[in-house]
Amino acid sequence: MDHKVYPVPPEPSAPPAHSREPSISTQSSGSTIAIQMPDEHALRKEQEKSLMHADAAAEAGVHKKYPPPQPMPKDFIYKVPQPLPRDHPSVIAAHRKRRRCGGCCCCLAYMCATLAILIVVLGIAALVAYLVLQPKTPDFSVSDATVASFNLTSTPTSPSNAVSGVSQYLNADVTFNVSAENPNKKIGIYYDEVDVTLFYEGEQIGQGSIPAFYQGHRNTTILLLHMVGKDVAMTPAIGSGLQTALKDSASTVLLHARTLTTVRVKVGGWKSGASKFEVDCDVEMSNPSAPNPRVLNKNCSFKVKKIRIL
Repeated sequence: MDHKVYPVPPEPSAPPAHSREPSISTQSSGSTIAIQMPDEHALRKEQEKSLMHADAAAEAGVHKKYPPPQPMPKDFIYKVPQPLPRDHPSVIAAHRKRRRCGGCCCCLAYMCATLAILIVVLGIAALVAYLVLQPKTPDFSVSDATVASFNLTSTPTSPSNAVSGVSQYLNADVTFNVSAENPNKKIGIYYDEVDVTLFYEGEQIGQGSIPAFYQGHRNTTILLLHMVGKDVAMTPAIGSGLQTALKDSASTVLLHARTLTTVRVKVGGWKSGASKFEVDCDVEMSNPSAPNPRVLNKNCSFKVKKIRIL
């Protein structure tokens, strides 16, 4: 073991007078001074003892200052963080934020957010479906007409249909050839029974219907629409005007047909709910009471009244 150098400890105190250690006595001017000399062997032992104590103390100090590494306790490694105290600023801020959104306000906010997300999703789905299917409205037109009767009488054919103050009654029996076209490539159309009403100058003069049918992709169907009006009471102004037109073989008559029908759309194996559509057609005919009347002009419009997907 290497020894460190330490300062020499102070000399021991003088031994008692009866010690056997040698001493030197001097006399000067009538006084005697005794100088005791330390024992060399005892002095060496004292130095060695002091060195040993110093080494032990130094070694103990080193071990105390630099202890050997110890393994980290498991409770420290896996220790779960303790919750923050209630008076912590972050806890107070979070509590205030929760208090701002409470009860009905939070429910309303969540409902609005959910509704907005649902609207966006449905909008995207509708846009994708529109781009893929490219739907188009059906096209209707009147190509021809066959008139069985179209005349005015002063009395109704059935007495039960007589109306007080009315002097003119119309009896009409007309069959129209209606062309229905489905221009869609991927969409089929189911039509429920189609009820049609015929008007002249805003007054109803006949009714008819078309049976339910299905129209496939890119299909054109010719339909026969039989319209009948019996003992229709005409107002004096409209009745007199129609009578004047029927007496002139070169005159024309403008009729208006209107229908509100229910349709369902078929895409692949999927069938939609019932939707409502209105079809209005203006038909100009030559004098219907003359021989071989014909359709001169026609204009049909298709309007969506109600759409139901499911």
